Amino acid sequence: MIQKFLVVGALALSLSACASSSYDQAAVSPDATASLCQGLDHEASVLSSERVVQTKPIYEYFGRPRLQQTKGVEMLVVAQPGDSEAYLERAIRCEAAFRAGMDDLHPLAVEGVDVEVESRGPYFAVRLKGNSVGQGRELAQRAEHYRG
Repeated sequence: MIQKFLVVGALALSLSACASSSYDQAAVSPDATASLCQGLDHEASVLSSERVVQTKPIYEYFGRPRLQQTKGVEMLVVAQPGDSEAYLERAIRCEAAFRAGMDDLHPLAVEGVDVEVESRGPYFAVRLKGNSVGQGRELAQRAEHYRG
């Protein structure tokens, strides 16, 4: 019986370790950052005010009555020649790794931001999500200065 309990416990522990696969730039080592950013200009932000044409909060709904939580922000970015989902995601993750924890108002300075990029015609939708409600709200607030 004790052996069965130990096997089940070890299995649960290994599954919980595998379950968290979201990107967390705060946990990226300097070597991994250098590899991620190789060939990229981390000084030039993909999320510049010249390229971002729209921002909107990302909400999650739960419970009864339906409650709303801010999970992050979606930013619509103008596509430029040579841009692809993979390139933009890599460039944004690189910038997030450099900005993590910096004392500035850029959304990518929020530690632990999760990045997703999706092509939408002449634009890319960049979704930045936090690991908590507080981080989600902070991301949405920091993106406010992009609104026209």
